[in-house]
Amino acid sequence: MKILFLHLSDLHLKKKSDINAVCTQEIASALSSQSIGRVDKVFILVTGDIAFSGQIAQYLAFNEFKKVLVSSLKKKGLKGLFHIFIVPGNHDIDYSYIKDHDREYYENYIESNMIVVKGNKCDNPLVIFQR
Repeated sequence: MKILFLHLSDLHLKKKSDINAVCTQEIASALSSQSIGRVDKVFILVTGDIAFSGQIAQYLAFNEFKKVLVSSLKKKGLKGLFHIFIVPGNHDIDYSYIKDHDREYYENYIESNMIVVKGNKCDNPLVIFQR
Protein backbone atom coordinates (compact mmCIF):
# COMPACT_ATOMS: atom_id res chain seq x y z
CA MET A 1 0.00 0.00 0.00
CA LYS A 2 1.38 3.40 -0.98
CA ILE A 3 0.39 6.38 1.17
CA LEU A 4 0.92 10.06 0.40
CA PHE A 5 1.16 12.64 3.19
CA LEU A 6 0.60 16.26 2.17
CA HIS A 7 1.37 18.67 5.00
CA LEU A 8 0.08 22.25 4.73
CA SER A 9 0.48 24.83 7.45
CA ASP A 10 -0.42 28.43 8.27
CA LEU A 11 -2.93 29.06 5.49
CA HIS A 12 -4.35 32.17 7.24
CA LEU A 13 -7.36 32.28 4.90
CA LYS A 14 -9.59 35.36 5.17
CA LYS A 15 -11.96 34.94 2.22
CA LYS A 16 -12.59 32.68 -0.75
CA SER A 17 -10.70 35.07 -3.03
CA ASP A 18 -7.54 34.18 -1.07
CA ILE A 19 -7.58 30.76 -2.70
CA ASN A 20 -5.03 30.69 -5.48
CA ALA A 21 -6.08 28.09 -8.05
CA VAL A 22 -2.65 28.27 -9.68
CA CYS A 23 -0.99 27.29 -6.37
CA THR A 24 -3.33 24.35 -5.82
CA GLN A 25 -2.70 23.20 -9.39
CA GLU A 26 1.07 23.46 -8.82
CA ILE A 27 0.76 21.34 -5.66
CA ALA A 28 -1.29 18.80 -7.59
CA SER A 29 1.20 18.77 -10.48
CA ALA A 30 4.08 18.07 -8.10
CA LEU A 31 2.13 15.16 -6.64
CA SER A 32 0.61 13.85 -9.86
CA SER A 33 0.42 10.13 -10.52
CA GLN A 34 2.92 10.72 -13.36
CA SER A 35 5.40 12.14 -10.82
CA ILE A 36 4.98 9.76 -7.92
CA GLY A 37 3.03 6.80 -9.28
CA ARG A 38 -0.12 5.18 -7.96
CA VAL A 39 -1.26 6.10 -4.44
CA ASP A 40 -3.74 4.13 -2.35
CA LYS A 41 -4.44 6.76 0.31
CA VAL A 42 -3.84 10.48 0.58
CA PHE A 43 -3.57 12.10 4.01
CA ILE A 44 -3.81 15.88 3.93
CA LEU A 45 -2.54 17.35 7.20
CA VAL A 46 -3.43 21.00 7.78
CA THR A 47 -1.69 22.28 10.87
CA GLY A 48 -2.01 25.61 12.57
CA ASP A 49 -3.70 28.82 11.55
CA ILE A 50 -6.20 27.60 8.99
CA ALA A 51 -8.10 30.87 9.36
CA PHE A 52 -6.81 34.39 9.84
CA SER A 53 -8.89 35.19 12.92
CA GLY A 54 -11.26 32.27 13.53
CA GLN A 55 -14.35 33.73 11.86
CA ILE A 56 -16.99 31.59 10.15
CA ALA A 57 -16.43 33.08 6.68
CA GLN A 58 -12.77 32.08 6.92
CA TYR A 59 -13.70 28.43 7.51
CA LEU A 60 -16.08 28.61 4.56
CA ALA A 61 -13.08 29.76 2.52
CA PHE A 62 -11.09 26.78 3.87
CA ASN A 63 -13.91 24.44 2.88
CA GLU A 64 -13.73 25.83 -0.66
CA PHE A 65 -9.93 25.48 -0.59
CA LYS A 66 -10.30 21.78 0.32
CA LYS A 67 -12.64 21.23 -2.61
CA VAL A 68 -10.31 22.99 -5.06
CA LEU A 69 -7.25 21.14 -3.79
CA VAL A 70 -8.83 17.66 -3.81
CA SER A 71 -10.33 18.31 -7.24
CA SER A 72 -6.90 19.38 -8.55
CA LEU A 73 -5.28 16.26 -7.06
CA LYS A 74 -7.90 13.99 -8.63
CA LYS A 75 -7.44 15.67 -12.04
CA LYS A 76 -3.73 14.84 -11.80
CA GLY A 77 -4.51 11.16 -11.36
CA LEU A 78 -4.50 10.68 -7.60
CA LYS A 79 -7.37 8.25 -7.16
CA GLY A 80 -6.78 7.09 -3.59
CA LEU A 81 -8.97 7.75 -0.61
CA PHE A 82 -8.55 11.27 0.77
CA HIS A 83 -8.35 11.83 4.52
CA ILE A 84 -8.07 15.35 5.89
CA PHE A 85 -6.78 16.05 9.40
CA ILE A 86 -6.81 19.51 10.92
CA VAL A 87 -4.88 20.84 13.92
CA PRO A 88 -5.95 24.38 14.80
CA GLY A 89 -3.58 27.17 15.78
CA ASN A 90 -3.88 30.40 17.72
CA HIS A 91 -5.36 32.25 14.70
CA ASP A 92 -8.21 29.73 14.64
CA ILE A 93 -9.81 31.32 17.69
CA ASP A 94 -12.24 34.19 17.24
CA TYR A 95 -10.99 36.36 20.09
CA SER A 96 -13.83 38.86 19.59
CA TYR A 97 -15.92 36.56 21.82
CA ILE A 98 -13.29 36.35 24.53
CA LYS A 99 -12.71 38.99 27.18
CA ASP A 100 -9.16 40.30 27.52
CA HIS A 101 -8.55 38.52 30.83
CA ASP A 102 -9.86 35.25 29.33
CA ARG A 103 -7.45 35.56 26.40
CA GLU A 104 -4.57 36.13 28.82
CA TYR A 105 -5.70 33.08 30.84
CA TYR A 106 -5.85 30.95 27.66
CA GLU A 107 -2.42 32.02 26.45
CA ASN A 108 -0.86 31.55 29.90
CA TYR A 109 -2.48 28.11 30.19
CA ILE A 110 -0.96 26.98 26.90
CA GLU A 111 2.46 28.38 27.80
CA SER A 112 2.47 26.77 31.25
CA ASN A 113 1.39 23.35 29.91
CA MET A 114 3.94 22.87 27.19
CA ILE A 115 7.25 21.15 27.38
CA VAL A 116 9.99 22.19 24.99
CA VAL A 117 12.28 19.31 24.05
CA LYS A 118 15.62 20.58 22.83
CA GLY A 119 18.38 18.60 21.22
CA ASN A 120 16.28 17.01 18.50
CA LYS A 121 17.63 16.82 14.96
CA CYS A 122 15.58 19.80 13.76
CA ASP A 123 16.59 23.43 14.05
CA ASN A 124 13.35 24.17 15.90
CA PRO A 125 12.67 22.64 19.30
CA LEU A 126 9.96 20.04 19.56
CA VAL A 127 6.95 21.27 21.54
CA ILE A 128 4.81 18.73 23.39
CA PHE A 129 1.68 19.68 25.30
CA GLN A 130 0.93 17.80 28.44
CA ARG A 131 -2.38 17.61 30.19
